[in-house]
Amino acid sequence: MHWVDILGFLPTGACLFWIVFYCLGASKTSSFYITVTLLICLGAYLLAPKHVLALFTGPSLIPLMMHYLDRIRLDENPPFYKILWVVIPTALFTMGVIQIRFTPPAELEAQKAVLRSVYHIVLMVELALFISYLVFHMVRKKYRPWKNLFGFLFKHQSITLVELQYCILSLCTIFFLFIALPALDPYEIPIAPALFATCVFLFAYVALAGTRQRVTLKELGNLIRYNYSKKNKGEIIESTIMSLLPEADTLSLIRIRDRIGDQLPTGAKEAYEESLNDQRVPSVTDGWHNNPLLESFQKEVIKKKMFLKPGLSLQEVADVLGTNKTYVSKLVNNAYSMGFPELLNILRIDYAEQYLQSHQDAKQTEMAQACGFISASSFNSVFKKITGQTPKLWIASRSK
Repeated sequence: MHWVDILGFLPTGACLFWIVFYCLGASKTSSFYITVTLLICLGAYLLAPKHVLALFTGPSLIPLMMHYLDRIRLDENPPFYKILWVVIPTALFTMGVIQIRFTPPAELEAQKAVLRSVYHIVLMVELALFISYLVFHMVRKKYRPWKNLFGFLFKHQSITLVELQYCILSLCTIFFLFIALPALDPYEIPIAPALFATCVFLFAYVALAGTRQRVTLKELGNLIRYNYSKKNKGEIIESTIMSLLPEADTLSLIRIRDRIGDQLPTGAKEAYEESLNDQRVPSVTDGWHNNPLLESFQKEVIKKKMFLKPGLSLQEVADVLGTNKTYVSKLVNNAYSMGFPELLNILRIDYAEQYLQSHQDAKQTEMAQACGFISASSFNSVFKKITGQTPKLWIASRSK
């Protein structure tokens, strides 16, 4: 076996390694399914580049990479036209199967040549669209992946997961061209498969972060610890901390205690959330502190965050409290010295400030819906009215 053949198998080996690794130890990452699907298609394409299966797996790679980037940008509901990508590989694969099954042997080679030409044209068009897609989103979102990559590598700065994967996928695309283009001979550029395998390895490793917003180089070294979903996040964090405690020295434990406080009491999380909700909520006027209806209102609307329901009406609150909306309206006016809509807006904007700190890259519509607003425009106008800044300016001021 020629040594170049061994280099040529490296990308496939990287794919097989990460497929097994993800299935055994990383099934809780939020991008698990799309990452494994992408690796399976890439591994199958590299394993049998001249087989009819390549007609399906090759053209599937670009749509899957685009879908992965959408996923880590938290765009979980892509538009319908992106789903139509599946038509291209399916059509090519069907054509290949029909050709092999029904074409007479004398004509088979000529038709295979035509199909291969169509296949390579499709690949080149898809690659061109993918490069345009990367450039479009970098300009639109004002990403500076290569500039931020320098700070990430050499200045201990954080980088968004999207930007980091943009850099890796850009390199993957370049090296993939040397493998996929028929005019290029791998023996002439034997290092290309090895570089491509390295990029595949880095891509799959960084994908372990799931939909984490930002990472540092040091955090990437401990990336496996972030392999949790929303349901088991608390359990994973707790077990990680407990597993590290026996190895921690006294000085480290003292520093940790100074940062998070000396042994948090039971119910600390609930108390913390309640204190955040009380930051901007007006105090109750005298004479209303022990009112049973007000206590029920505070429990259902404020503590249980009923105010986050878009379009919440007085009637809905009254139904939950077992009274009528006239009583609820009078209660709010007398207890808080303001109307129900105004109180709702204050509660929502107070929650929005917490939400924006941990979801800085979320879209305007996502922010609005998460904070109880029907539309992004109403969210922006109310946020600016109460805080004096737009959400974008508020995030920028906190980042500085």
